[in-house]
Amino acid sequence: MFELLQVLLREAPRAISKAELHRRLWPDSHVADSTLTSLVGEVREALGETGQRSGIIRTLHRFGYACTIRPTVARSEPAAPIGVPVDDGMGAAGTAAASGSAAPSPREVVGEPATAAGADASDSK
Repeated sequence: MFELLQVLLREAPRAISKAELHRRLWPDSHVADSTLTSLVGEVREALGETGQRSGIIRTLHRFGYACTIRPTVARSEPAAPIGVPVDDGMGAAGTAAASGSAAPSPREVVGEPATAAGADASDSK
């Protein structure tokens, strides 16, 4: 399923014939058109397309298929690694640095659960 979507996205918005899809997806096998049709249906379902809401994959009757969207690369800020102070917009990240303490409080560390009185879970036994 992923390979079909990948081919359609790479070639978007160009239409790809059924014969070309057969060559690219199953280069060493003979596969019936019904298999390709079923695979397209699975991709459409995975994309949330229904009879009323479709449009990402367009069927070109008696020819093949085309992807109607062009992929783009989204750029986003990478997440802070676990244990790195995070500025929550409330000035919490600067607290440890400003006070000169060696380690940030549990509230300031991503992935660290806050515990009562700063005690480690193993200390409470």
